[in-house]
Amino acid sequence: MEIHIGANSKISQFIAGKSNKIIKISSKKKKNFIKVNYKKLFIFKKILNENKIKFIYFFIGENFKGKSEKKSLYLNYVLPLKILNYLLNSSKSRIKVIFFGTFLENEIKTSDNNLDYKKNKIALRQKIVNLNKKKNFEFIWLKLPIIYGYKKMKPSFVNFIIKNLKSNKIIKIDYKFNTISLLHINDLNRVLKKIKLNWKSYRNKIVSPNTEGPFYLFEFLEAIKKKYKIKNTIFFKNEKKRKKLILKNKIIKIRLKGNYLNFFKKYV
Repeated sequence: MEIHIGANSKISQFIAGKSNKIIKISSKKKKNFIKVNYKKLFIFKKILNENKIKFIYFFIGENFKGKSEKKSLYLNYVLPLKILNYLLNSSKSRIKVIFFGTFLENEIKTSDNNLDYKKNKIALRQKIVNLNKKKNFEFIWLKLPIIYGYKKMKPSFVNFIIKNLKSNKIIKIDYKFNTISLLHINDLNRVLKKIKLNWKSYRNKIVSPNTEGPFYLFEFLEAIKKKYKIKNTIFFKNEKKRKKLILKNKIIKIRLKGNYLNFFKKYV
């Protein structure tokens, strides 16, 4: 059995599918979910005692795009850390936990919209690494690029840009030479399967998947414009050139099957 904490997330729902071997925990009321009040965590102790749990995923977290520093701190740092500590104090055996970080952690210059999210993810990662030295658990911190592949896409940087391009609006971007990488949700699922099958190779490490990209942001936008055959004007506030962001963490390599241009052309 596995536990998905924050099972209402798009990634969790896609990965879990109709599996009956995943315990889905969320603050949202939904079919096949265990609805919890995260102020009272006793349900986790009951689940751990009654089930043989192989892996625990933390899907809790959200980028509020600079709109709520307080919510970002709580959801991306305080709450996951609170739940992890409770699990460690409640479990009678060593637990294996998968956390999700972001490629933003490695950015040198980050837009104001992403700064709180990046800062809190880094703080959580550092805390988990330190806890791991003292507590009896194993973890993997998987840094994620932009994940795509949902036919019903929630509002995101990518579909916001594409819709503005298609509507012939003038687009303003902060950093011309920021780096963007992408990964199809099916490829992410394969990465996670590889992690679980080779847990000893990746445990207690910060890892990243290979991706489509990296692209400079202006390269990505030009590829989108060419695919859609549109000619919008794009302004960049900062055009200072920098090296592409290439993560130096342990890379989990798979043969990528996604094609972001074809997907966006069809569904966005």
